[in-house]
Amino acid sequence: MSRLSEILGVPEGREFKFKNCIYRINGNRRYYFSSKGEWKTGVVEDELVDMLDHPELIELIPEKLKLTEQQITAIKGRIAEGTPWAARNENCLEVNFYSDRPIKDNLPNRWGISNIHYRGYSVSELFNFVTFENSPVYLPELIEESEKE
Repeated sequence: MSRLSEILGVPEGREFKFKNCIYRINGNRRYYFSSKGEWKTGVVEDELVDMLDHPELIELIPEKLKLTEQQITAIKGRIAEGTPWAARNENCLEVNFYSDRPIKDNLPNRWGISNIHYRGYSVSELFNFVTFENSPVYLPELIEESEKE
């Protein structure tokens, strides 16, 4: 890990956002993402000083999910049966599926389950990408993202 990654608290090679710009640190070089979709080397000194002064404004960008063909098929099946939303309660093995976007329950660390929206669950490893932290997940978006790549 480079010293700059360590100081900013950003993992090496991981994309992060600072004041609506996207950056990545690779070794001792700093990269930024231009509006044309290209990675360019370097950062203006003022931007770097601003990052050091305001590390609370640094926001890690979630890593892109790489779905297997089996996961894509399982997701398409859930969408076809009318359950495009998935959520996992904290410290729970099962993933719950919903016809509509679930909301937080009155109980902490739990997604709302009602007879109207709840449509089933799975304990399959195929849905291990659904975590409490990233819930609820809109499954059609995952398919769209995987088809772009």
